[in-house]
Amino acid sequence: MNAGQNWQAALLTGGSAAGKTVYIALGAGAGAPSATDTSLAGGELNSGLQRVAAQATLIGAAAAGTVTYTLINTFTYTGASQQTNVNVAGLFTTTGANSPTMWAETTFADFVSHMIS
Repeated sequence: MNAGQNWQAALLTGGSAAGKTVYIALGAGAGAPSATDTSLAGGELNSGLQRVAAQATLIGAAAAGTVTYTLINTFTYTGASQQTNVNVAGLFTTTGANSPTMWAETTFADFVSHMIS
């Protein structure tokens, strides 16, 4: 099993610490992610929060049945009005609207509302 997980991680990261490009997007959706989702619930956001390239970096090879990697990107909101309910993120194979494959999706607490005083 570890060998298979390491193989999958190598596909994602290009087999090196530098990694392959993965695309990440933020959304303001409702509901839990589903295996049949093809886009972010509520759609992708704009004004600096749209889909961008992020480098996948392998953190650790398979140990105890897990593979760990990280994707890092800093989003800077550029909109004129306040954006709230930023609570979903997705990972995609490509950028643009040309039928990219979303291969991971997660929800999290709306961090933007907590940052507004």
